[in-house]
Amino acid sequence: MNRIRIAMVGLVLTCGLAAVPATFAQVLRVRPGLIERAMPDFSLPGLDGKTVTLSQLKGKNVLLIFPRGRYNDYEWCQLCHYQYAELAELDAAQPFRTKHNVEVLFVLPYAKDVVETWVTMFPQAMAEVDKWREESPAQRERLPKKVAFRPGPGATPFPILYDADQAVSRRLGLFSRTWDGTTTDQNVPTVFLIDKAGVIRFKYTCQSTYDRPSAGYLVKVLARMME
Repeated sequence: MNRIRIAMVGLVLTCGLAAVPATFAQVLRVRPGLIERAMPDFSLPGLDGKTVTLSQLKGKNVLLIFPRGRYNDYEWCQLCHYQYAELAELDAAQPFRTKHNVEVLFVLPYAKDVVETWVTMFPQAMAEVDKWREESPAQRERLPKKVAFRPGPGATPFPILYDADQAVSRRLGLFSRTWDGTTTDQNVPTVFLIDKAGVIRFKYTCQSTYDRPSAGYLVKVLARMME
């Protein structure tokens, strides 16, 4: 009888594991990016129609940014748009990508059509940020630089990748339904600087929506990494 019970338990466990969704299986294999360790490899499609494989970028430095994405189920996090636009404006004025041999990548944890919506929302999102800065001294202190750059569809200088099943975001331990007071599909905003050998030299995981390194700060860190 005991053997029968053990066999039945084994059958239930086996069936249960077989039924685990692929996304949950990714959670079981969380492999966060660690400082001075090789960045886990991945391949993701971009809105430009090209697939980016991280390991194929060896020989270049990589600034890899996982924005939050959504603020809630009805609103985007406009600071993610600001982050992209601030970097784009800085690179247009001081071409840091050429100077430091760096590729800039943004990864959002949504399907292609949702990420396309994120891009089309740029003018509206940046207008909202400008409004915050005008109305509140506290916001001007948090966002000291007024950014005029307005990338739109077909005019985004840095590849925007979509992680439709959140496999990469989950594996890195970044995807979360609940963060900073809201519940929605989102990433915990995180920035990686990866050197030419594919090793993580800098990592910043944000503690709140406003807790993000500026574009100028990231370029300074990149310059130090090149020394």
